[in-house]
Amino acid sequence: MSSPGGSLLVIGGTSTIGQAVIALFASYGVPVVFTSRKPASGMTDLATRLSARAEDLARHDRRSSVGRIEAFEADPVSPPSLEAAVGRATEVGAGQLRYAINIAGIVQSSAGFKPIWELPMDEVRRMTEINFHAVVNACQIELAQMIKQGTKQSNTSDRELDSEEVPFSIINVASVYGNIVKRLSQRGIAFNSIYAATKHAILGFTKSVGHECFPLGVRLNSISPGYHITEELATADPELLMEKCAPNGKGGNFDDLSKTFYHVAVEAKYTAGTDFPIDGGFLARGAGVEFDTFMRRKSKQQTSA
Repeated sequence: MSSPGGSLLVIGGTSTIGQAVIALFASYGVPVVFTSRKPASGMTDLATRLSARAEDLARHDRRSSVGRIEAFEADPVSPPSLEAAVGRATEVGAGQLRYAINIAGIVQSSAGFKPIWELPMDEVRRMTEINFHAVVNACQIELAQMIKQGTKQSNTSDRELDSEEVPFSIINVASVYGNIVKRLSQRGIAFNSIYAATKHAILGFTKSVGHECFPLGVRLNSISPGYHITEELATADPELLMEKCAPNGKGGNFDDLSKTFYHVAVEAKYTAGTDFPIDGGFLARGAGVEFDTFMRRKSKQQTSA
């Protein structure tokens, strides 16, 4: 299915997930602006590589046009910076910001598996700012732009839209960690509390705002990736893979994951405030309890070492 026009803005597009998403959307002819905290001049090589990757995908699937890919320097915790990024993406889309995907996020950087009282407060604050507040700020600015576009196009300020008329889409990236907290209820997940809490907050925020903006022409959903193969995970020990991945002990593929982003953004018209866990059955088998046990065991091993 081809895109109806307009651009994609990816907040935090230099991650492995971001790169796969950018290349796939561009291969369908969607112009893409992706943000990085690094100067755009330093992202030229990455943009070139992603363009080549998009061309390969388009050639493989016999699609003729490839969207341009442009890097944009932006700090995800700075509203003025995000406003500038939204403005640029709107320009690149010839006045239409059609899609936005908010990926920016960080994990616990302190060495090992630490309880909350041992985490530096600066790290706690930084994770909360980037993993939650930045997503809220981005959604506020993206939604304002998209709703304005929809009102101009359809004169919908005084009526609600049906699902076939919802032209814009935003996806927030959550995590299976947030789902673990939700499903385990009072138990939660040990030794990764702030990351899990911020991702759980994204789920609640997306579900709530998704119902606010759907009648105004914007579908807001979230995707919760499970464990997908990075260089670090590819060389992990078998115990880690069995504890952290799908029932078959294998992690996911980012190119495959990116197809879910495209489907939810472009094709899944009747979705609002919905989370899509892409985890290879991790949650379905009750792996949250197993992973909590794994984290506790690793913490004890670290303490006794």
